[in-house]
Amino acid sequence: MDLEKVSLKQIDIDDFSYRLPTESLTDLIHLAETPILNPVWLQKKGCIRYRIIDGFRIIAAAKNNHQNIVLPAYVFPENNSPLHLWKLRLSKRKVEKNLSVYSLIEGLVLLLSAENLSKTPKEISSILIEMNLPEQKLTKTFLEKILQKTKIFSGFTDLHQLSYKDMSYLASRDSKKLIQLDQLFHDLKLKGNKLTSMIKLIDDLERGFDTTLQDILENKKIRHILAKKPVHQRYKYIKSYLLELRWPELNKLQKDWDSTLKKADLPSKIAVMVDPTFEADELQIQLTVSSIDDLQRLIVQIQQKAADLQLDHLFDFI
Repeated sequence: MDLEKVSLKQIDIDDFSYRLPTESLTDLIHLAETPILNPVWLQKKGCIRYRIIDGFRIIAAAKNNHQNIVLPAYVFPENNSPLHLWKLRLSKRKVEKNLSVYSLIEGLVLLLSAENLSKTPKEISSILIEMNLPEQKLTKTFLEKILQKTKIFSGFTDLHQLSYKDMSYLASRDSKKLIQLDQLFHDLKLKGNKLTSMIKLIDDLERGFDTTLQDILENKKIRHILAKKPVHQRYKYIKSYLLELRWPELNKLQKDWDSTLKKADLPSKIAVMVDPTFEADELQIQLTVSSIDDLQRLIVQIQQKAADLQLDHLFDFI
């Protein structure tokens, strides 16, 4: 490729052959003042025209303010194949740490469509390995299925923060269930363990407690949480209630423990902890101190509480 100066007027801004769907030009207004520091990537398209390979945001910003601007550009020959250019583009974004699994899947689907391929070509296996994607499973049909399902679960996840494991896990689920999950978790932007642990909890309730996801949505407490609690607090309240449904006896023990500990009225620098499953035969006491005097004072307070029998009921839980 050669570094050249190319007039904005020569660039075919309507050629979206290499634009990922998430790079919508309508979403780039806030980048109107983006300084043009790095060369864009272009491919020759006839004698005086060019198509965009990489740099859609820069070109959108330039078009918004400077109709006659000349851009620095790396220019690829017209005879370069889509496979070669897609590999370069995805590799570039990977190096820049600007390539999510979701964006990669979008790019793969466009590549497979352009090349009329049914499965991912070996030429980009190095990118897939780096991104922990199982190359042998990435057929066009499978990738399109994932993208189709993302239209549903994008409401309760951040697509660009999801791992391949998360995306394939969600894509394997029934569309009706995903719609219900969106109703329950809308705008929570779940990912990783928060996402999978919550769904596993719901699965456990459906299998072992005859409580369907629709039952959960119609539950009075859940409806109250969804209607009254701010978005940033909903995860905590929803999970707490689902745990209560999943482990009713354990939840009752936890509430009794919390009440008993509160009655002990210990200073904030003395923490007493019980095994979360209430199966251990000991308690843990943690002291937070900044000096020997602090330590001695807290020890005296614990001894006084014990002498007054204020800690006895805590030992009923072991």
